[in-house]
Amino acid sequence: MKTKEGVEVAVGQIWQDLDKRCSHRRVRILEIGTGKTEGKVRVRHVADQKKEGGRWLSIRRMHNHSTGFALVS
Repeated sequence: MKTKEGVEVAVGQIWQDLDKRCSHRRVRILEIGTGKTEGKVRVRHVADQKKEGGRWLSIRRMHNHSTGFALVS
């Protein structure tokens, strides 16, 4: 799956939240959605790696803008 900017999204990548209120937040991609969750990825905060679960994030939000996310690694 690719973002609208053409960045390939893959499990294990770390993305940084570009919202200035949450600029310290980084998330790791755990799963790429299929079926009902098509177009989404399940992420978990890098700081919370011991916790189960995660939340679904739309790939549309993964863009280089103040309300989006940028690829870190």
